[in-house]
Amino acid sequence: MKITLCVFLSITGSVYGQVKQLHERVGQSVKFPTEVKNSGEVMYRGRVIANVNDGQRVPNSDNRMHWESHTGFFSLSNLTMEDKGEYKVKNNGEKPVEVKYQLTVYVPVSKPHITITYNEYPCKLNCTVERGTDATLTWHRGDEEKPYSISSVRSVPYLDLPQTVERSGTYTCEAKNSVSTERSDPLTVGDHCTGGAAGSWQTEGCRVWSLALGLVVMLHSLLV
Repeated sequence: MKITLCVFLSITGSVYGQVKQLHERVGQSVKFPTEVKNSGEVMYRGRVIANVNDGQRVPNSDNRMHWESHTGFFSLSNLTMEDKGEYKVKNNGEKPVEVKYQLTVYVPVSKPHITITYNEYPCKLNCTVERGTDATLTWHRGDEEKPYSISSVRSVPYLDLPQTVERSGTYTCEAKNSVSTERSDPLTVGDHCTGGAAGSWQTEGCRVWSLALGLVVMLHSLLV
């Protein structure tokens, strides 16, 4: 199964108090929007991974780091989970600036799947999501604007949210995190799931059949 990953990038601060946020997916590129046109560097985990001197990019071993001379921005291409951590971009020009970036990796949510339990009344729905970091699962019923039920889930790779059916209607489950949103196919539930007339009839029918079967077994044991 192919899993697509996403990343979340936030600027946590600089000497000028700048705060920005960027969202990018693994395999794409992200720019560090701190202008370095003459002299500066990018540091990752305490070491310099890219630098510029006298308006020229200094060669280094990481060919995924890039520098645009016309904007002065550094960028990192082909993002992976291993790229998470703290980055510092320093501009050593006339007005020195240092900006910190915290790169975090997120897994996007997969499409939710709904299952239903018919052997009890009222019935129970269960929303299942195979993957998704810091996900929120939400039940929606019919055309109602407000969510029917909401639950925040942090675990992966298996997420689930049970829900008791209080009335008939069409139910959908939505999974969402900071980088993705997916919704299940709709499921229509009838009155028999809510403990109504049909549900009561089925429940009583099961009881009658259970008693009848018990009597048959008892008579059989007496006759043998």
